[in-house]
Amino acid sequence: MSHLKYGLYHLGSRRMAPGSARVFAQIPLALILSSPAFYAQAELYFNPRFLADDPAAVADLSGFEKGQELPPGTYRADIYLNDGYMTTRDITFNAAEKGHGLAPCLTRGQLASMGVNTAAIAGIDVLAADACVPLTEMIKDATTRFDAGQQRLYLTVPQAFMGNRARGYIPPELWDHGINAGLLNYNFTGNNVHNDVGGSSNYAYLNLQ
Repeated sequence: MSHLKYGLYHLGSRRMAPGSARVFAQIPLALILSSPAFYAQAELYFNPRFLADDPAAVADLSGFEKGQELPPGTYRADIYLNDGYMTTRDITFNAAEKGHGLAPCLTRGQLASMGVNTAAIAGIDVLAADACVPLTEMIKDATTRFDAGQQRLYLTVPQAFMGNRARGYIPPELWDHGINAGLLNYNFTGNNVHNDVGGSSNYAYLNLQ
């Protein structure tokens, strides 16, 4: 019998009275498995001593215990809104609610520049212009997902909160003055004519555009 089975066997039964009858009372294992102490022992823990002898010299690893790939901070990321590329910029990420994952800090102006109709978001007027808009809280069915491997931030906003912009719209701040360029086209034709008396004629025509 393994140590785990042995331990569960002794946790799940308790001797009630001595003697040859060996009477046992079963303790419902469901109560044990659902107790907070049982789940507390199942939580992940990253021991910083595996990285350094001094735990204080190691960065905070508690985020990894909650499934975070990166600690909160500022990261450069490509922003995709409703599967369309918008822009690339430095974005500040804060710890999400309950510490699960990261939440991007996007201001009202940044959302508007990507085509979000911020006027349709109830309660956004009480936020300061430079405040982080809690997108998933203020817009029902809105989602955010940061792909740390590809450095991409995926945003999903219902169409009811989007402005009237054509798909593939490029914000004016991404425009440039272009480059100097020239176009050249030409058309060249020619023929050679032989007659019955031994003469020949050559014709050529070049057209430049």
